[in-house]
Amino acid sequence: MEEYIFFNNKLLLKNKAKISIESPGFLFGDGIFETMKSYEGKIYEFNLHLERLISSMKTLKYVLKQKESLKQVIKKSIEKLLEANNLSDCKANIKIIVCRGKYAKKLDIESTGDFDLIIMASPLNSINKYFYENGAAIISSSIKRTSEENFIYRHKLINYFENILAKNEADSLEAQEAVFLTYNGYVLEGATSNFFIVVSNNVITPPLTQNILPGITRKVVIDLCKKNSIKITERIIMYDEIADSDEIFLTNSILEILPVKKFDNFEIKNDVPGEITEKLMLLYKNINSIS
Repeated sequence: MEEYIFFNNKLLLKNKAKISIESPGFLFGDGIFETMKSYEGKIYEFNLHLERLISSMKTLKYVLKQKESLKQVIKKSIEKLLEANNLSDCKANIKIIVCRGKYAKKLDIESTGDFDLIIMASPLNSINKYFYENGAAIISSSIKRTSEENFIYRHKLINYFENILAKNEADSLEAQEAVFLTYNGYVLEGATSNFFIVVSNNVITPPLTQNILPGITRKVVIDLCKKNSIKITERIIMYDEIADSDEIFLTNSILEILPVKKFDNFEIKNDVPGEITEKLMLLYKNINSIS
C-alpha cells in the first residue's frame, strides 16, 4: 500500500517528498520533533505534545508565520493523514518534524525564513509483551552528561546522535534501553525515555532542573500519582541508590509505562512489575479508555 506524509501542508506520497540539501535540518540537525501515539484515530495527549513543540519553537527562535493556528493545522493534517494511510481504526505512531528554514547568512538563525513541517504516520509496531509482564533490562550508557543545567536537553532535537549511540550500546548488550548518568553519578533519563524508581512506596524521578526532557508520559504519571494518593517526589537520584530500589520503570509515549527487572548488575528481587508500577500501568490504560 502506498504511504502518504504531510509536507508543508500538502499530502504527498512518501517516496515523492523531497527536502533541500541546503536545509539546516539536513546540514546541521537544526530541527525538533514530537512522537505521538493514536488509538483508533484519537491522538493521545495531543495538546500537551503541541504545547511542548510550540514552546521549543519559541525558545529556539523558529519563525512562526502560520496564518492559522499551528496547532489546528497539525491536528487537521494528522487526521487526514491517518485516513489516507488507513490508520483511523488502529494504533499508529505519529511523528512531527520541524526544520528551520534556510539560513540567509551562515549559521544565523535570525536570517532564516519559515520552517519546513513534516508529519508522518505509520502502524504502531507492537512491543513484546514479555517485557511488560517480566520487566526489561537496562544499562547505564558510557556517554556522560554534566550535572550543570543545560537547557538544550529540554527539547526534542533531531540532532539525536547521542541517543542513537546510547541505544546501540544497549542493543549490543541485549538490553532494551540505555540510561544517561552525570560524571558525578546522578541518574538522568533513558536514551528514549524518562526514568523512575520506587522506594518504600515512594515514586521518585529526576527533577526538570537536571538535563532531562520534560516527557509527556512523565507528566501524566506524576499527575496520576498525585490524583491517586501515591507519593511522588522529584529529586536527584544517585546511581548508588539503585540498589535500594523496590521497583524501576521507564516512560515514553510509545512504551507508555515499562517495568524494569535489571539495571546493569542490579536485579529487582521482587515480582516485576511491582505493586506501584502495576497500579500506574492500569491507571494509565484507563485514561480515555486506552486498550
